[in-house]
Amino acid sequence: MKKSTCIQQVLFVFILINHSFPSGIISCFTDQTVSENILFEEEKKQAEDYESVRMLDFCRGRYCAHTCCDKIQLKAPILNSVSGAPIWPKGLVGSISHSKNLAGAIVANKSSYKSLGVDIETLGRVEKKLWNLFFTSNEIEFISSANPEEQDFYSTLFFSMKESFYKMQFPITNAFLDFKDCEVVFLENRYFIQLLTGDYKRKLTEMFFFNYKNQVITYTYCIEVEMGKTKTPTHYLNE
Repeated sequence: MKKSTCIQQVLFVFILINHSFPSGIISCFTDQTVSENILFEEEKKQAEDYESVRMLDFCRGRYCAHTCCDKIQLKAPILNSVSGAPIWPKGLVGSISHSKNLAGAIVANKSSYKSLGVDIETLGRVEKKLWNLFFTSNEIEFISSANPEEQDFYSTLFFSMKESFYKMQFPITNAFLDFKDCEVVFLENRYFIQLLTGDYKRKLTEMFFFNYKNQVITYTYCIEVEMGKTKTPTHYLNE
């Protein structure tokens, strides 16, 4: 009974964010409190030592992920790997994110997408004193050229794009990237991430974003592309 009550509290997530994701990508977002009653027993066991704030974030994220899976009639626990990344049910790829105020997940069939990445950030959370930790000189120049209000937006956007890109590429490469190992590039009114190191140096991956209240949501995806015998983790290539 408790479980159904909890789910009723967050049913409106289906209309919370009206954004059209690419075909085949299922999404769910919520800003409501979600209790641990929505978790599978295996998930509860993994999260049994979480403190209250972390548990709320975990429950929100898992609620969104479960809801996405429910839409394709699949019910299964989603545990964390040693690295902390979600272990998706066989045949699926996905990504989960949360900020203080919002959580969300995107899921797709592995036959259509090789990997997904999503990230949610609160507008203005990346303070100017942190820019040198997260951004390249080109990115700092771009952000600095904007007015103060736009600087809050672009610093949050660029940080979030790097986070969602990292989530997308890690299941493919198992590579740990520093924030300065990639760079946000703005070309022809579109945003891309360009890798600055490794096998895919100078390749561009298109990034996407939208806003919900004071939240910035970014995402990207990978459809496998073959170049000779090389499989790249990008869906947009720039030679």
